[in-house]
Amino acid sequence: MNKDIIFLNPVCTHNIWGGTRLNREFGYPIEGDDIGECWGISAHPNGDGTVASGAYKGMKLSELWEKHPELFGNTGMDRFPLLVKIIDAKDDLSMRRFMRTDPWVRPSAGSSWIARRMLRW
Repeated sequence: MNKDIIFLNPVCTHNIWGGTRLNREFGYPIEGDDIGECWGISAHPNGDGTVASGAYKGMKLSELWEKHPELFGNTGMDRFPLLVKIIDAKDDLSMRRFMRTDPWVRPSAGSSWIARRMLRW
């Protein structure tokens, strides 16, 4: 089994509330002054990261998950269970809690801690 670290090319989104820090401070090669989100680790249908180098270069993360489950510990899950985002907003954004109303959102053990921590900033 290949044990090299897998680096992904992220998916970035243009949003009306987005800014320029993802390009300017993180160096993501995306143009515009409205880059709101960087999906750094994602196999989501709306933003599937691409392997940047190595033996799996060019593969989508969802494809890698499906064809090589041994790389992820053979979890038996039907899809990649993680979405990691970096958000850049020009101004403050409102916080919303979807967990009670959205049947597709399942809170993780740390999600409440993250929300409380954000509110203290």
